[in-house]
Amino acid sequence: MNALLSTAERAFIQTGVESGLRQDGRAESDFRTLIIENSVLPQVNGSSRVRLGLGTELLCSVKLEITEPEEDAPDRGILEVGMEISPSCARYGDDPKKLGNVTAELSEFLRSMYIESASVDLEALCIIPGKFCWTLFVDVVVMQVDCNILDACSIAMYVALDCTRVPALKLIPGERGEMEDFEVTGDLTRAGELSVVALPLLITVHGVGARRLLDADADEISCASGAMSVAVDSAGTCRALHKQQVGTVALADIRTAVAMASIAAAALFPVLSNLKRESARVARDGVYEEMPPIRQGFLF
Repeated sequence: MNALLSTAERAFIQTGVESGLRQDGRAESDFRTLIIENSVLPQVNGSSRVRLGLGTELLCSVKLEITEPEEDAPDRGILEVGMEISPSCARYGDDPKKLGNVTAELSEFLRSMYIESASVDLEALCIIPGKFCWTLFVDVVVMQVDCNILDACSIAMYVALDCTRVPALKLIPGERGEMEDFEVTGDLTRAGELSVVALPLLITVHGVGARRLLDADADEISCASGAMSVAVDSAGTCRALHKQQVGTVALADIRTAVAMASIAAAALFPVLSNLKRESARVARDGVYEEMPPIRQGFLF
């Protein structure tokens, strides 16, 4: 909620939206300019930077570590999602407790969504069942925010995971012929990739009066009567729904939100896939042959 808006300003925004006129001239389904950079941090396995409009910017990093699998899932890897929101984000004020609660809630939601929807193939992260597995640490730092934060986070996480390189391993058998140990191969040309085929993007639809908006800015969010986040994968499958505000949601509104999110995701995925193809590079002996230029993709 943007407490800086007066009653008159809220009425102006709501009246404009209901008349088909948003503050920045966009249509209901239009996104602001989206700038994406991948592989921006050389010290991690994958990374991305996303800027949406003039008021949203965040950084995502992916790091892989070899650990022991969990007791109840010996044949699966582990996914951990962390988030940090800069205190300078005016939307959340300067209350450390409130900021911490928001951070913890968003981190747990993203982690649960990826695991419960089977978006991340954790079985592929198993090295030796019951002994070793990859733990996937996905961390997001939010520097500025002027939109629904889940949408921007899902784009940043998708791009970072899509460019993540998994070091190749050589398994070592024991005396009984069973794999008991491993060696990490330092040759990055043999590194593998994570499958992001099932990884969804979160698209949030905000309701302002009788209208439904995509990529609502902070002022529009403060005037919204409800919000529905829809997780859609590259095949157009809806993998999760998340209602963000208190109150009931009509079935027709859910169908509208899913339809709008599916169309937006269908436009986003080709852009993100093309970004990876353009940023392909060669690595030798663990060192990049030449540092790549900044990778940027512009949408709408």
